[in-house]
Amino acid sequence: MCWTQCQTCSENGRERSPQKRASFICWISQYPANYLVLVDEVSKDDRTYARLWGRALQGQRVEVQSPFVQKRCLSMLAAMALDQGIITSMVVEGSFNHDLFVKFLCEDLVCSYLFTPLPRC
Repeated sequence: MCWTQCQTCSENGRERSPQKRASFICWISQYPANYLVLVDEVSKDDRTYARLWGRALQGQRVEVQSPFVQKRCLSMLAAMALDQGIITSMVVEGSFNHDLFVKFLCEDLVCSYLFTPLPRC
């Protein structure tokens, strides 16, 4: 038997620049860690668990038995402070757009900071 090897190729660092990274670290280090708030988006649907790559004998197709499900997609935005953990989050059905992101910033993130006492430096 002759097995073929499937691999995904990654293009690491075509856009990486050590000078830009050092400049950013120098610039961001002027702020205390409790001033930084990180926002990240994640999405989940029922199709994401199926494998995209597989192995088969040479000359044969890879066949995978997986359910074809087109259900709803959920997206979540979360804001995290380094000293407090997750501050606020928002889950929507579908994807985030500009209006939902601005709504998250104005109604959830800013309001949570307005009613939370700020730590002393």
